[in-house]
Amino acid sequence: MNRQPDTPAAPRTPPSGGTARARRISLAGMAVVFALVFCGTWCGFPPDVRLGGVERRVTVPRLTARSWLDGAFAAAVEPWLVRNLGWRGVGIRTANQINTTLFRRQPGGARTTVMFGADGWLFEKAYVRERTHRPAFRPKGAEAFAADLDRLQQRCRQRGMAFAVLIAPSKAEIYPEYLPEPFRRLPPAVAAQTNAYQQLVAALQETDVACVDAHAAFLEWKREGVDLFPPGGTHWNHYGAQRALARAWQALREQPTARALPVLPAVAGHRLRAPVGTDNDLVHLLNLWTATPGGRRPVPFPVLDAAPASDAAIRIVMVGDSFAFTLIDALARTGIRGEVDFFFYCRRHYQVRLTGTRRERAAPTELGEIGFEDVVAHPRLAGANILLLVFN
Repeated sequence: MNRQPDTPAAPRTPPSGGTARARRISLAGMAVVFALVFCGTWCGFPPDVRLGGVERRVTVPRLTARSWLDGAFAAAVEPWLVRNLGWRGVGIRTANQINTTLFRRQPGGARTTVMFGADGWLFEKAYVRERTHRPAFRPKGAEAFAADLDRLQQRCRQRGMAFAVLIAPSKAEIYPEYLPEPFRRLPPAVAAQTNAYQQLVAALQETDVACVDAHAAFLEWKREGVDLFPPGGTHWNHYGAQRALARAWQALREQPTARALPVLPAVAGHRLRAPVGTDNDLVHLLNLWTATPGGRRPVPFPVLDAAPASDAAIRIVMVGDSFAFTLIDALARTGIRGEVDFFFYCRRHYQVRLTGTRRERAAPTELGEIGFEDVVAHPRLAGANILLLVFN
């Protein structure tokens, strides 16, 4: 059997100078990135960027023979590393920006709480869901809640405190024309259903409770053509909050226990300015490097008349949801002096001092899972002039 000699292999062509240089640069770049991630994870340097939203805290169990052998330690370390990886925020923002800008994909996918609407408007999915599903009180639930509020108002009057309930509006209900097309018009059967807001308003009308229906007021003011919600936020803008405060303050001053409350300066008009604070709270949840088009659009800001002179120092207690934060900002703009105690969802206590020119907020105090009755019995309510409930 004749065996043919092996054919010699062709000599390998060395990479060109440009290719070799690009390869070295790529490897060096990857090494730098890995080094930055490693240092950021274990040393905290270079610092990462903060992400918007709330994440559940992840802790690693103590390393023991049992946690190692049963896999509990390994199972907990992986999510901890994912949450605490160096430059995680940089990576998430960069990926979201690429997906949004180049591929027109919404950051977060189906898990995000933000919904993209028309003309750059953003909505919180929870409020859109409430609009389309029309959740209601259980039978007689609205009447029972209204009766509780009536009893609370009587307790406040006995203490010499003014009391009011402020029902904040929903952006999805006030501006449905900016929702995605499938959510703009409700089916007749759904639209005919009575939701919790309508039930509560009807129940409160049967009592003596001082109620400010900002939902109805916003539908009325909307006809004036000035935006009351920002495109990039879920809460009312500063102009809308200022007008809601004026309506609530009027209801408070009409009560016998609050005749000495100072007169607030009237809202004379508005001016446009760049979004600030809660104007872009939904934009912040998207975790992008640059704001969406709606988040860059100027928003109306209130212009007030000259503040009437007053030496009165007012103590105000607010209980409710996140709509109250912008109300506190609105109070600070009026020139009023005093203190505000805000019990956020009955879980966190904020103390704010109003100097007449600005607000000074101390670090919040965690209250834990306490009930509404515990808040009403809180020592900070002693000597307060006003108790204002804010919810939607």
